[in-house]
Amino acid sequence: MSRIFEQEKKIRLGIWGLGRGRAFIAQCEELNFEIVAGCDLNETLCSDFRKLCPNAFITRDEDEFLKQDLDVVLVATFFTNHAQDAIKALRSGKHVISEVSAFFTPADGVALVEAVEESGKIYCLAENYTDQFVKKLWREGYFGELSYAEFDYVHDCRGLSYSYLYGDPIQPGNIAHSWRSWLNFHYYCTHSLGAAMEITMTRPVKVMAPQGCKTLPGFLPGSEMGSMKPSMVIMDNGGVIRNLMGASTADSHTRRIWGTRAFVDLTAPDPTVNLGQAGKGLKIKLTPQQDELTKLAEKAGHGGGDFWMLYNFADSFYNGSPLYWNIYTACDVTLTGIMAVKSEYAGGIPVDIPDFRNKEIREHYRNDHFAQQHFDPRKIFPNDQNVKETGRFSLIMNDLAHPWETNGIPLLISALEGIRLYPFITDPESRLAVQKQVRQLFLDMSSITEALKGARLLAEKYPDSPAGKALKSFIEAAPEKINDPQALREELANWLLFADLPDCRQLRMCFDVQKNAMPEPVVPEGFILRTFREGDEEQYIKLMHLSGFEQWDLKLLQKVKAGSLDEGIFFLEERSSGRIVATAMANRVRPGEEELGGELGWVGVDPGFRGKHLSTIVCIAVQKRYRQEGYTKAYLRTDDFRLPAVKTYLDLGWLPLIDSEVMRARWEKVCRKLGKTLPEDASELSKSNSIFTIN
Repeated sequence: MSRIFEQEKKIRLGIWGLGRGRAFIAQCEELNFEIVAGCDLNETLCSDFRKLCPNAFITRDEDEFLKQDLDVVLVATFFTNHAQDAIKALRSGKHVISEVSAFFTPADGVALVEAVEESGKIYCLAENYTDQFVKKLWREGYFGELSYAEFDYVHDCRGLSYSYLYGDPIQPGNIAHSWRSWLNFHYYCTHSLGAAMEITMTRPVKVMAPQGCKTLPGFLPGSEMGSMKPSMVIMDNGGVIRNLMGASTADSHTRRIWGTRAFVDLTAPDPTVNLGQAGKGLKIKLTPQQDELTKLAEKAGHGGGDFWMLYNFADSFYNGSPLYWNIYTACDVTLTGIMAVKSEYAGGIPVDIPDFRNKEIREHYRNDHFAQQHFDPRKIFPNDQNVKETGRFSLIMNDLAHPWETNGIPLLISALEGIRLYPFITDPESRLAVQKQVRQLFLDMSSITEALKGARLLAEKYPDSPAGKALKSFIEAAPEKINDPQALREELANWLLFADLPDCRQLRMCFDVQKNAMPEPVVPEGFILRTFREGDEEQYIKLMHLSGFEQWDLKLLQKVKAGSLDEGIFFLEERSSGRIVATAMANRVRPGEEELGGELGWVGVDPGFRGKHLSTIVCIAVQKRYRQEGYTKAYLRTDDFRLPAVKTYLDLGWLPLIDSEVMRARWEKVCRKLGKTLPEDASELSKSNSIFTIN
């Protein structure tokens, strides 16, 4: 029995479309859904679904799927097929939960409304971006009526033009995604406009969408997914919503509402409100109270929206509770997107949004098959293509712009532009972000170079094809420096060595070599603790690369080795393989750093051996070497984001050094993340080298 709905009967759910559809699986058990069947044309998705739901009936045949004993079908098929698939499910006697949008043409909408009305079944649109807390406050009257709102769903879908939802390249590789490669983003208006509608309880009646906005490189010619798609939507109470979808140089999920009594910005998890019915009113931040449902929702996708959508359907199924996202509100939001496309194509003129609750109005749209005209994503190369060559297209595009990570051309541009802007960055986290991007570019240089090489070959051989033109736009967007990879690699390595400029130094810690307790290093069975010997160079450099020090090469190794104590470079070696898996170095005292002592540096652990506390062992070895050499003090430098390393140092008795309020703030933030606190009377390091303790 469900903890939430006290019902013995489970809701028997079939999922039609196992890409997006499988995202709902995790929430089903808590809400008393039993996943009975799954259907998809893609064999890989069926296989993945089988692992998640081993007891479910799985088929590629939709008719066999709909013959199963199901209460409800979750339609998550191709965007343009939602209406026809929902109608088929309704006519087979099933309730329907439909992914957005509800339909693709006005005529499809008329057919869908009538199928729902005739069936007597529940129809629920799977819209999932509404803030439940602000929705409740709005209904309690805090904000008055809608005056004006700005809602965004700006999401770069370039990578999704050439890959499946979870990032794998489209197969066969010489085609593009069936609808994400070309769709006009106005159609996908539900996550922005839908949230505004549900919160403010208003209905859209008119929309205006201007022409224009530049397209990002890497999209196929004619694609309408690669630019911004703004519209102004007039609501039935006279309020206005600026609705923004699209893809550009920054994703945005801004959500702000100006009510007639108060303002709310619900972009962040904790909304900000402005009270007093005035521009300079009382500005406060609210923290939603949690209960059992909100805690469960936090675990779900889309900020909890997937949970609430399923919850609302179950509440309607069991208790007859009215659904906000019924067939009629689904029509309201879907038709706004369609009419925005009409408005854009007509030069931005206002277009009325019909109300499909009214049967007479529906009659005017029964034969309205208006739809975006688009290229065939299966024919982006000429018929006489060499499939062995063009079959690599989606893989190349995936390497140039992955849908869920910054790689390829975006990584190349962000890292190099970050270097150019670095002198103007004082925020420590921003500087670290640039350094991480540069390090990642250093690691990815080979794959980017190889992808661009493949892109040039295809673009030169098929220059007039849609795919060739998309590749060419990407190639032209790449900074010229990538044309000489070796020179760029050397430039990145040199920059990384000197990126830590004086106004944003690394964190520093100190250690009392003579007074601090120093246990014997306990070497785990199967490992040997030893020092550097000739012939270790290749393995040493490889270990440093694995540890995140990509700038290491033989020249740098020789330089740092010259600055270390004799027998001061320690290794842990795996006895069975002879592999070096952890290291730390005892550096000599540098000129001008006599008061600080020697520097413990270049601590690294092979990622495959982390969790075994190997860094602790090599660090203790360095500490003992300093004591053996007669040193009284030592210090180290580290980074704010290296939390496991900082924890190790603290556990060994190393203490933070503070020489400014900025440094104090950085240490306080690091300590909070580690569950520690800086004492209020912590001494600052100014001209002296005072140190303080951490609780």
